[in-house]
Amino acid sequence: MRRLFALLVVLLAIAGVPLASGAVNTAFIESVDISPEQPFPGERFTVTVNIGNAESATQQVVVTDVAVRKGSTEYNRVENPGSIPPGNTISIPLTLSFSNQGTRNLRINVYGHGNGGSLNLRYPLVVTVRRGGPQLSVDAGDPVVGTEGTVSVTAANGEDQSVRNVRLQLSGENATVRNSSRVRPRLDGGASTTYHFDVTPAAGASDLTASMTYTTTAGTTRRLTESVAFDPEPLDEDVRIEARVPGGAQPPIEVDLANFGNAPIEGVALEATVDGETVARRPAPAVASEASRSVPLNVSAGTEGTVEVTATYETGNREGSAATSVEYAPSPGRIELTGVDVEQRGDRVEISGSASNVGLSTVDGVVVRVESAEGVEPARPNREYFVGTVPSSDFVSFDLSATVEGDAEAIPIRVEYLADGQRRSQVVELDVDGLGPTQPETGGSSFPWVLIVVVGGLAAVAVLGVVGFVLVRR
Repeated sequence: MRRLFALLVVLLAIAGVPLASGAVNTAFIESVDISPEQPFPGERFTVTVNIGNAESATQQVVVTDVAVRKGSTEYNRVENPGSIPPGNTISIPLTLSFSNQGTRNLRINVYGHGNGGSLNLRYPLVVTVRRGGPQLSVDAGDPVVGTEGTVSVTAANGEDQSVRNVRLQLSGENATVRNSSRVRPRLDGGASTTYHFDVTPAAGASDLTASMTYTTTAGTTRRLTESVAFDPEPLDEDVRIEARVPGGAQPPIEVDLANFGNAPIEGVALEATVDGETVARRPAPAVASEASRSVPLNVSAGTEGTVEVTATYETGNREGSAATSVEYAPSPGRIELTGVDVEQRGDRVEISGSASNVGLSTVDGVVVRVESAEGVEPARPNREYFVGTVPSSDFVSFDLSATVEGDAEAIPIRVEYLADGQRRSQVVELDVDGLGPTQPETGGSSFPWVLIVVVGGLAAVAVLGVVGFVLVRR
């Protein structure tokens, strides 16, 4: 009797509650959106499921669960997202992440119920995970401990769409990066750009890492990194210096710097000295590793003898120097008096000769003059003579006049000129011993005799003329 009563109660209860008679057929999955469309490995992305309820529905649909699955594996689930009135839709986001590249075939499952019964919708989902967008490559070169070198980082966008707000940064555990960040407003599709960073490595191996953040056209901010091994070599310093003189009037010293080390030499300064006195000093350009450079060093006028040449420099985190020596023998323009002839003429001494340039450069403003001395004075008409310019290995003649009295033994002749911009002056002593006494001039005594002869001749002609005329008359 009790069992019959219990069965009756259950039947009455069932009769009072409407039972689900099938599946809800007014609900549907309108679309599924993925953002970003092709996520990076390890990047979190969002799958948005858009679920609608037809306008013809008479009741709302209650969604109890939305899940992303593949077989028996469930990647994410959202519970009790809400209900959908007739003619409306709801959007349900689910967040996922995959660490490896590749294409994954997934399934969206939607569970719920409505007036028509239970709700169980399925929708295929294909997700492609790949490292798209811009790519980075790092060229660390050949680093040397303590030496600033260049590291190049190239960002290349192989996609069709551009990216914006590009920011690149370079860092390393055992490296100092000067100006480590770069900013670029836009990197177009198919374009690339290379940034150069000044990096000084410390001792020890480490990784050098370039990281870039950017924003896609969909507004997604992404970050990618690229690392390379950074193992600098120990510093090897080996600098040689040579000096040579090519020849000429006042040639510069050619200094050859050769860098056989593995780091550039910078802050180079050259100095030349003679007996401890500086005759030249100048800075020189940097010399790269395994390279050489020739630098001219202009020395002071009048330099002659053994010249010590020293180069000081910096390489890596060290200071160094190298030295050599060279014999310096210049040959500027120089005047010598040649072919000099001294002749006594009455009370004057006439001096003639040539101002000869025995050097290798032109001399200008050459002047020769008689200097006053004991028993010697300059005389007219040529107390001094302006020779002017004398080319190399050439000469110009001159004439001078002087008076010599008493026991004078020499006539001093001063020679002044400009050679290589320097005013030079010297005195040449002309020996006058043995010139003999002054000879009297006889040129004026012949005039009366000539006049008498001419007058006598004219008188004779006149007498003959008269005699001839008388004889004719007879």
